[in-house]
Amino acid sequence: MKDIPVKRQLALLLLFTLGFDQLSKEAARFLGFTVVYNAGISFNMFSFVQAEIFIGLMIAVLVGLWYGYQNRWLQHPVLSGMFFGAALSNIFDRVWYGAVRDWLPVPGFSVSNNFADWVMFTVLFVMAVQLVRRRGAW
Repeated sequence: MKDIPVKRQLALLLLFTLGFDQLSKEAARFLGFTVVYNAGISFNMFSFVQAEIFIGLMIAVLVGLWYGYQNRWLQHPVLSGMFFGAALSNIFDRVWYGAVRDWLPVPGFSVSNNFADWVMFTVLFVMAVQLVRRRGAW
């Protein structure tokens, strides 16, 4: 991917992650997995808040993250594309279904997540490890 411009890499991974997450949610339903509609955030907290408010807050947070850390995001276009694609996929769910569709059981807990949730967690973990290593803490 070195020959592909940074912003194009980011856009391609964003679209791929968004599409794959949406496809996985449809496949889960089609294949008979239990799909939970999570109107809140982690563990269905704040499910009493209207979907429109969540959508507005999520978009504001994403825009803030992008503009606040744009240089850092552009240094990691693959991770960035995956993160923003996953976040936008969950926003799409909220717009289309009024809730995020979760279907992947979390081991050791009685809750479910989705591919996008795991991608966002993994990307943030990898970026945090890289930041700590760069600062010489490890």
